[in-house]
Amino acid sequence: AQLPYGIAEALIGEGRLRRVLKEHTTPAGGLYVLYPSSRHLSPLVKAFVDLATERISNRVNSA
Repeated sequence: AQLPYGIAEALIGEGRLRRVLKEHTTPAGGLYVLYPSSRHLSPLVKAFVDLATERISNRVNSA
């Protein structure tokens, strides 16, 4: 299977998955969150966007 490293890294670390084609990489992708105007943003959606931004930033910066 072809999985983003951010998803597979824990399984690779546990030895449940292993890279077979180490020379093969895929281009970096993007993650998009679509939501209504921030003027009418619910607290739950704002909390999700803030958490997702923090978690993804931490993964990108530690890679």
